[in-house]
Parts: sequence; C-alpha cells; structure tokens
Amino acid sequence: MNWIDKFKHAFAIGYDMDALSDADKAALRTLAEWVCARHMEAPAIMLVESFRPLNFIASQVGVVAEPFVVMATDLLKGLLPMTRRVPDAKMYKGLVAAFEKRTSVDFLVENLTDLAAARTKKKRGNPKNEPEE
Repeated sequence: MNWIDKFKHAFAIGYDMDALSDADKAALRTLAEWVCARHMEAPAIMLVESFRPLNFIASQVGVVAEPFVVMATDLLKGLLPMTRRVPDAKMYKGLVAAFEKRTSVDFLVENLTDLAAARTKKKRGNPKNEPEE
C-alpha cells in the first residue's frame, strides 16, 4: 500500500453498519434507552452530531479517563443511593470501544430518533383520560 492509498483510506467516507459488533450495538442501544428515559434525545443528538469529526479522538480521551470515571462511578454508587442508575465500568468500556468506529454515531442517532418516535406515537395514541391496555 503506497502513500496515496493510505491517504485515500484515511479520508474515506464510505462505511457500513456491519462494522459494529453486537456488543457495540448493545452498548449504544443501552445508552440510547438511558438518554430517552430522561427525554434528552434532542440535546444528545445535537452533541453527538457536533462531535462527529472528533469521534475517534473522543473515544481515546475516554480510554485515558477510564480509571477516573470508574473510580468516580464506584464512589458515587456507594455514597449516594440515587446514583445507582449511573452506568457501570463494563458499559463505559463498551461505549468507548463502540465510539472508536465511525458508524457508531449514525447507529446511536438512529436509535435515539426511533425511541423518541415510538414514545411520541405511544403518547399520541393514548389520550390521558383513557386507560392503557
């Protein structure tokens, strides 16, 4: 592979969703569900899309920050009972591994929009004065 081929590969745009493993997809789905449970889809999509060019660099910052994040989450889980929903170290490692791939942003945004649309559809389909089935 000569330097021209390496240059073309470094700036390649084409990619497929199959590049994500099942573990990556599961971690990104969990993150999307966690965000949607707090009704924060729009800010999350805006944040993820704005940092799309720095996707790999952000994942490497996550690798560097991993010991501190794991220590902080363990400390918070022990001290404050309300923070038991904080993602654990296994999920954090899975997210860092997933964000190393270019397709992770598209997959996460797709999941966030699908979950938000499903919630909106469910909300519109069931007025407040009717009981759920």
